[in-house]
Amino acid sequence: MTPSPRRGMTLIELIMALTIGSMVIGAVLAVLKSANDTQTLGERRADLLQCVRVSLNQMHRDLQLTVTRSNDEQFMFIGTNEGEEGLPTDSIEFTSASGDPMSSLLPTGDLLRMQYYLDLDEETEPTGLVRSALRLPLPEEISPTEAELSARTYCPWAVGLNFEYYDPTQQDWVEEWQERTDVPTAVRISLYVLPEPLDKDVEPTPDDVIPFSTVVQLPLAGTTLGTGQPSTGQSGGAANVPGAGGLPGGAGASPTIPGLPGGLPGLPTPGGAGQP
Repeated sequence: MTPSPRRGMTLIELIMALTIGSMVIGAVLAVLKSANDTQTLGERRADLLQCVRVSLNQMHRDLQLTVTRSNDEQFMFIGTNEGEEGLPTDSIEFTSASGDPMSSLLPTGDLLRMQYYLDLDEETEPTGLVRSALRLPLPEEISPTEAELSARTYCPWAVGLNFEYYDPTQQDWVEEWQERTDVPTAVRISLYVLPEPLDKDVEPTPDDVIPFSTVVQLPLAGTTLGTGQPSTGQSGGAANVPGAGGLPGGAGASPTIPGLPGGLPGLPTPGGAGQP
C-alpha cells in the first residue's frame, strides 16, 4: 500500500499562521515597550529627585554661611521678585564663607559672592537652575570667560524659582530683599521642576510642574563680619520663624518625602510650595 502524498499548506492556512504570529509578536513587543517605558520613567524620576536634593542642599549650605559687612556692596544681600505671570523666576545674591557655621561665630575661609538664578534661554545649553560663585574681592570687570567658569547648572529640569525672606523687624515673610544693609534671618526656597518635557513652543504652567520647598535659617544673620558682635536692630539667629520651626535635623533641615522606602534625607516635601 503506497502512502498518500503529504498535502502542502494552503494559502488560507499560511495567511492564518502569519496573522497569529504577528499578533503574538505584537503582544510581546507591547509588553517590552511598557517595561522599557516604566524603567525610563523610574530612572527619570530618580534623576529628578537627586537633582532637586543636590540643588536645595547646596543652596542650604551656601545660605547658612551668609555673612555681611557694613557699607560694603560686595557683601549686600539681594533678593529679587520676578515672574509676575506664570511661574516665578526669582534670583538671589549674597556673600558666603566656607567652614562650619555652628563651630564658630564667624568661620574663616574663602569668601564667595554667590548667585542663584534660572537660565531659561533655549539657545544656551544646558538650561535650568544656575549657581554662580566668584571669589572675593571681585575684579572691577568680570570677563565673559570668568563669568562662564564661575557658573554651574545644578538642575536642568528647573523651570521656576521663588525666594521669600523672613524680616525680623516686620516678623513676617517678604517677597524681595533689596536696598537694605541687613540680612534676613531665614529664606524660604521653592523650586519648580518639570517632570515631563514639553514642546519648545509650549510655556510650562503651574499645573505642569512639581514644587519642592524648604526653609533655611541663617545663623550668622545678626553678625557683621569683622566685629563678632550682633548688628543693631537685628537678633543673632532665626528662632521663632513661622514656617521654619519643627524641622527635623536642626535649623534649616528639610523633611523627608513620605511614601518612599526609608525616605530621602534632606529632600524637601513635594507640594510644599503653596500646594495643599
